[in-house]
Parts: sequence; structure tokens; C-alpha cells
Amino acid sequence: MHYIAFSKEYRRQGLGIWILNKLLDEVADANDYDVVLEVRVNSPAYKFYRRLGFSRVTEILHYEKTLNTDYK
Repeated sequence: MHYIAFSKEYRRQGLGIWILNKLLDEVADANDYDVVLEVRVNSPAYKFYRRLGFSRVTEILHYEKTLNTDYK
């Protein structure tokens, strides 16, 4: 699985905890899989994963440069 997201109207209802626990219990644990998450530290998901017991292992730096595409 590459991505899980909920529309704003479905957030903060426990759905994320439910689906993640299902995936961890019934798929990852049952098949002895490791789980690796990538999340930006300024994302609300970062705190969510920390509350669920995930620990920060490493930090991936992301560099970005906006290019001027406004040619005259």
C-alpha cells in the first residue's frame, strides 16, 4: 500500500486508527511484515503516528526550488 488519506469531513472520527490497526493486526503482523511510514514532520499525521506508537527512525530531507516559468 502506498497511500492512505481521508477527506476532511471524515477526519477525527477514529477511521484512521481503525484502518491502521486492521492493517497492522490482520496483514502486517499476520504475515510478519515490517511497516515503514513516510510523513512530513509538520503534518498532523506525524503526531497521529507517534500517538499510535510509531517511532522516528530517520529524517529524509526534501529540497524544492520554484522555477520561474513565466516567459515573456
